[in-house]
Amino acid sequence: MVEDVNDDSDEDDEEENFAWYNINDADTYFVLTTMTKQVYKKDDQVFHCYGRRTNQYLLRNYGFALRSNKYNSLKFKVNIDFAWKENMEKKPALKNDA
Repeated sequence: MVEDVNDDSDEDDEEENFAWYNINDADTYFVLTTMTKQVYKKDDQVFHCYGRRTNQYLLRNYGFALRSNKYNSLKFKVNIDFAWKENMEKKPALKNDA
């Protein structure tokens, strides 16, 4: 059953009511809500798009990573010394003992 998403009622402007959700329920493993308020029946197949996410994000938030993830990236820090010329002038010249 699919609800009419073009319903112009005032309910669409109100905040969603998740009174049915109990975070302490041991039988609740994963909860997915939709922006279109589509209703799924028991045993319906549900497709979920995780978006353009790196493996680090997927692993931290969903517990899996993709072998070939075109959105994967690396991040690292680089320290740049913008005063390197001035610092080189301050250092004493090395003597060549050859």
